[in-house]
Amino acid sequence: AVITAEGRRVFGADGAGVALLEDGEQTFRYVAIEGVPADIVAAWATFPGTPDTPYGHAVAERSPLVLASIDELARRFPAVHAPVARQGIAAMLVFPLVGSDGRPLGAAHLSFNTADALGDADEAGVAAVAQQCAQ
Repeated sequence: AVITAEGRRVFGADGAGVALLEDGEQTFRYVAIEGVPADIVAAWATFPGTPDTPYGHAVAERSPLVLASIDELARRFPAVHAPVARQGIAAMLVFPLVGSDGRPLGAAHLSFNTADALGDADEAGVAAVAQQCAQ
């Protein structure tokens, strides 16, 4: 997907993914993912659309979610901590994909292996790109 390849290139992300909502917005299904080990991709091909995951939280809040450290991710989203930590991820940005009608379509993420790789300007830029892709 354009958002994963371009997100990695433009923002220097080590990993990226896009998951769309299905089953009446109850389940996310990855449609594109890069920089993630195959066994993790297989285990998380679909996952709950609930706010106890970073994707679900970003969609529920309709705003980007910045996880500036692996410790913050562990505290806020313990169910996804182990697979994320195993990848060497130090920081993540997760943002909702919302259609022009305001309906949630899914979410996307960029992950970084260094905690200082993501600044405020990057967050705003990524959110703008994501919104364009959702249209």
